[in-house]
Amino acid sequence: MKRFLVALLLLASCSFPGQAPSGFVSQTTAVGHYYADGTSGNDTYCDGLVATAYSAGVVHCAKKTLQAVFDLVPFLVKHNTAVHLAGTFTSDSGYLSRAVEKAAYLVVDGGNAHTSVAGPWTADIHSASSIGLTTAGWSVDAYEGYMMEVVDGTCAGQTRTIHGNTATTITPNRNFSADPGTASFRVARPTTEIAGGTLTVRNFGESQIWVQNLYTSGAAVIGSFGSSSGGVSTFTHIVLNSSSTKALQAEQGATGIDYRKRATTASWSLGAAATDSCAGVGSIHVSGGITAHVLASLTSFSVVTKNLFVGNGGVMPNFAFGSRANSFTVGGSRLLAKDGSALITTSANFATTKFGGGAIGIKLYSAAVRIGAGVDVSGCSSHGIEANNSYLWLDGAVTGTGNTGAGVYAHSGSVVHIKDGAAPTLTGTVGDLSFDGTTQASTWAAIDGGTPAALAAEVSMAKQVP
Repeated sequence: MKRFLVALLLLASCSFPGQAPSGFVSQTTAVGHYYADGTSGNDTYCDGLVATAYSAGVVHCAKKTLQAVFDLVPFLVKHNTAVHLAGTFTSDSGYLSRAVEKAAYLVVDGGNAHTSVAGPWTADIHSASSIGLTTAGWSVDAYEGYMMEVVDGTCAGQTRTIHGNTATTITPNRNFSADPGTASFRVARPTTEIAGGTLTVRNFGESQIWVQNLYTSGAAVIGSFGSSSGGVSTFTHIVLNSSSTKALQAEQGATGIDYRKRATTASWSLGAAATDSCAGVGSIHVSGGITAHVLASLTSFSVVTKNLFVGNGGVMPNFAFGSRANSFTVGGSRLLAKDGSALITTSANFATTKFGGGAIGIKLYSAAVRIGAGVDVSGCSSHGIEANNSYLWLDGAVTGTGNTGAGVYAHSGSVVHIKDGAAPTLTGTVGDLSFDGTTQASTWAAIDGGTPAALAAEVSMAKQVP
């Protein structure tokens, strides 16, 4: 009996890998791996230490719910730690609030498995910047934000976020390395699914929490809360098909939120801009602003999204913003490069930046934004761009057609500058520029010719700048 009690005490003092013994500060003591399977896991009988699905009497298997597996991770993360997710988490909510120390990462990973959405097809339309099938008959933009995979041929294994599609042709947000030729290709998304619940992280440390390789559906929300410590939450390779208006969000002063494709190598190096792309997302809400915390060495940055909101304090450096969006709302933010050059622009290998299709393509309030080459604001049911108490700088390459309101509605103390040179074209039923939203104030050609436009009642003006 005495031997049994000693053995029992020894067993009770043991801890899971990565966890501190009972009675000590809760911190990792080694690299840790934890597992949850929303389809076949079990919270009651499984310890979450291996991926094996639950079977009667088995302890070493995956948890079932997000919170159950998150609770296994010690608060102070001093070593690389991974939470591996699989299956479908239905109406399941989990909150992971941890302090991640320098030189350590905390990763919430849905794995590399992909589920086919449509296809495969054999391409008869192909180039380095597009792939398609003449008989496809797809609904326009039905696959935007999803992933497109080349199955075989010259570009076998290459995956791209879909910028948009016509009835016959898919445009990736980044060019292929070469013309894929008559290859097989398909539309896919990450297999691990967050269905109707929430997955929220908060980082009190100085390093990063990564959330990657996930698909959302229903009213699911994936997001982060900020902290005063400077820790960053990074969301990567996430495809959102959620009905939530804030399907991907960073709230309450989040330090930064970066959307990137996971590096294809085993290391955590981000790699060169030419070999990485971003996640395909349906809606982004960032109250604390988008920062370039881990993108400082890159020259281009691409986001595929339907709706993007950037709130107070948002600052982005000079990155190409290759996006296909229905709307882009900026509040209380400075979206200008430090050297004063355009922030919202496009660059080689990235699809043309497009904001349009919603009520207002780009909406600014108490913000400063410079829009440069390659930006298209078209097809809005109201104004192409609306500026309220904001500063808007338009380079000549900004274009837009088919807006039912003004091309640019500048009101309530807004200033619109156009760069001397070729005037932009942002047409609507009201015209290119309006101070009241109902009448055309002036044409870009007149302003570009040196004649400023102003309305004292709105305290707004538009003028040419060098």
